[in-house]
Amino acid sequence: MSSRPERIRGSIGERIRVILVDDGDEWLLILNKDNGERKWQSQSWKDIPSAVSKQINNCIKKDRKVTNVDFNSEGAWYIEAEKYDGTGAHHWWGGTNAPIEDWVENKDSIQIYLGTDEDYYYGGKEETNVLIERGHGFEYSKNLPRQLKDCLKDCNKRRGIINFIRLFDENKYFISHDRGTEWDLGNRHIDDTLQESTENVHDIALANDGSWIIINDDGFESSNGIDKSLIKAIENFYSDQRRWMRERKAEIRDYDKEQSRLAEEARERSQREARLQREREELERRQRAEIEARLQREMDELQRREREVREAAEARRRAIEAEIARQARRRAIEAEILARQAAIEREKLKQQSIFQKALINRVTEEANDIAEAERNIEKRKQSLKQTLEIIPESARPKISVEHGNSSKNVCVVCQDENAVMAIVPCGHMCLCAECSSSIMTNDKKCPLCRIAIREIMKIYFGNN
Repeated sequence: MSSRPERIRGSIGERIRVILVDDGDEWLLILNKDNGERKWQSQSWKDIPSAVSKQINNCIKKDRKVTNVDFNSEGAWYIEAEKYDGTGAHHWWGGTNAPIEDWVENKDSIQIYLGTDEDYYYGGKEETNVLIERGHGFEYSKNLPRQLKDCLKDCNKRRGIINFIRLFDENKYFISHDRGTEWDLGNRHIDDTLQESTENVHDIALANDGSWIIINDDGFESSNGIDKSLIKAIENFYSDQRRWMRERKAEIRDYDKEQSRLAEEARERSQREARLQREREELERRQRAEIEARLQREMDELQRREREVREAAEARRRAIEAEIARQARRRAIEAEILARQAAIEREKLKQQSIFQKALINRVTEEANDIAEAERNIEKRKQSLKQTLEIIPESARPKISVEHGNSSKNVCVVCQDENAVMAIVPCGHMCLCAECSSSIMTNDKKCPLCRIAIREIMKIYFGNN
């Protein structure tokens, strides 16, 4: 069942409309039935005015339910009916002098009650009536009992609610309103029954012969002389309606129980789902935490590696820069050394050139001096020779005149070859070519002054 069964609302008695005419064998019974699944109306009657029965039959044919019906013993009647969906309300009446037409045209919802009173002037009976709009505004015939008039005025003044009114012959009446019930029925037995009743009265019927029926919430009471078929119909209705209400209550109870069970299952399922959701969330939280921790560790490791790589790269960069700087300094130093060496070499070459020139000049001068000395010696020898020729021969043996190799400079090492190699920087020309090679290989010092030999130069003489 998809939706909760609709409760059968209201009491059983408020679903019954019963009217008695002259005696208990003339009656109209309208039952508004409700089994919870559908609502319908049943109408039954016996020996009622033909105009009333005819109009009720018309309503049945047109699938209308009677919502208001009343008639009296003098032929006045009124019927209101509508479709089961609440639309199509319509009114019919006849045999009445009540201003029903005006009320039907100008009022939204009306209740009309009809009765009779003794006509004291002309004899017979005259109509009594009450017209009420929505339980408040009202209009009534002048011959209505004074007590009923006062009650209607009081209800209208205090804006009270009139549930229903029943008018009977001889100006007898019953009224139910928001403060209780009032009546004047002229029947001690019915008076005692009403006074002793603890249930709400929903309808009351009084025949001209004094027969009566009182409809209460969950049952009814009646006098003798009521048609057995009417009694049976009312009893069956109470029985059926009680059963339907019990069944409906059971359905509602079962539905509510099922809904409670489903709600409990839903609650347990919701709690289980909530618990599972919390567990999933906790698991997801832990997994996220683990993932985040792992990612953080990996990130830290990556950052550490990146830092190490950066540091290594920085170290390599600094090393490269240092190496480049060192290489640049080395190249600068080498360039400076080369420049200085070049300058030294240039200076050396310059000094050598100067020294060579000076040495050459010196050697040349020395050679010129030697040559000059040799020329002088030769001249002196010539002079000495000429002198010796003058000197007696007896004195000549004492004088030795050597002539030949005295003008030659001999190597100080081998004492054989002429000295043709000059030592730099001291300038001694004291070695032959062969001994100069030996000196440069071994001692590298001048054999005369012991100064370290820088280099040895060969001297060429112009007369050789």
